[in-house]
Amino acid sequence: AEFKPLLVHFGTKEPWLIEHMLTEHSRQVEEDEEELASFVEALAMDEQVRPQVGGPIAWETLRPVNSSELLDFQTARGRVLVGELITQPSCRVQLVTFIMDSQARAVKLSLYNQLPLGVNGAKANAIARNYFPVGAHVLIAEPFFRLFQDGSWGVRVDDPSQIRIIDSQELER
Repeated sequence: AEFKPLLVHFGTKEPWLIEHMLTEHSRQVEEDEEELASFVEALAMDEQVRPQVGGPIAWETLRPVNSSELLDFQTARGRVLVGELITQPSCRVQLVTFIMDSQARAVKLSLYNQLPLGVNGAKANAIARNYFPVGAHVLIAEPFFRLFQDGSWGVRVDDPSQIRIIDSQELER
């Protein structure tokens, strides 16, 4: 019922809709916080738990792309989306978070296959927040821009090898 008024805007890219999505995401993260407290020890897990799916990516050959240049339902071949994580991730079937790109646009990220198999609930949220902390810089190789089931637009990443978290010194290079 709460989404019914938003249906007329399904698939639009209006700035106020991004703000609504960020607010809803923040609400979901707050709900996750309640579960999270008992699973802080999950952060001590081995650093390399994400499965490696694809082949190597030649990061140095990729050219930057802004979210405004991404085409609907297409992969930006040979391009890399650079952004800064602006929300804590929330895990359901996928890991959802938002980045701010170089043009100060918020972009929804829907990340699959980022966590170990079988990890879910609060433990998944704890691990996700360790991997994708707010303020970290992220590179997404060949981003795929799509319309999600909730009517929002964003980038979907299925292959963990297509995403890198880097520090600011590495970003400057």
